[in-house]
Amino acid sequence: MLSECDLNPKLGTVPVHWAQPIYGDRNPNFTDFAAPGVILTIIFFLSVAITSGAMLIERNEGMLERCLVAGITGPEILLSQVVTQFTVMLSQTVFVLIVSFYFFELTLVGDIWLVVALCILNGLCGMSFGFVIACAVDTERTATYVAMGSFLPIVMLCGIIWPIEGMYPLLQFVTAFLPLTKPTESMRSILQRGWGMDNPAVYNGFISISSWVLVFLVLTILLLKFKKG
Repeated sequence: MLSECDLNPKLGTVPVHWAQPIYGDRNPNFTDFAAPGVILTIIFFLSVAITSGAMLIERNEGMLERCLVAGITGPEILLSQVVTQFTVMLSQTVFVLIVSFYFFELTLVGDIWLVVALCILNGLCGMSFGFVIACAVDTERTATYVAMGSFLPIVMLCGIIWPIEGMYPLLQFVTAFLPLTKPTESMRSILQRGWGMDNPAVYNGFISISSWVLVFLVLTILLLKFKKG
């Protein structure tokens, strides 16, 4: 039609030239987008379930009170729990990563050891959250309700399934304070973009998850010290 009108046919072409993207593929898939959040969520809540159950058993059987009466302090009890549960959490983390990258062949552009370190910190955060739940409630049923009740908000609001940029502005503010939001973005940057610790998008995730570990551990120590019964 442009030729019949004595016009340059190039005027009808799309004025944008699509080149090869700098990061990622030209045809991205949802699996690579959701996989980092799914991996962190699995490790986090597996750690929550194990540690909260172990701590509650000790409380309900009176072992925790006997340790406190014997002169063992709250931080010492917490340290012993962290050391014993860490080996279980580490084995879970290794198994999840092997299944994710060997069997499902997820995209891995960055350093695998950064991914491992972030997953271990995430597991420690889940352990610490489990300790808080175990010290705050009295029965296994209540601990299960609290753990499962926290699962849905974290999955829905941490950018695991729905991008944070597409959320309502108030929700974007709330998600910044959730424990898995920044680590998910950090792991996504490592896996798909190959960024290292010198990038703010990566080290902010490590800072965020480390801060939550400290907060949960302090809360656990305070609950062990002041909560009676």
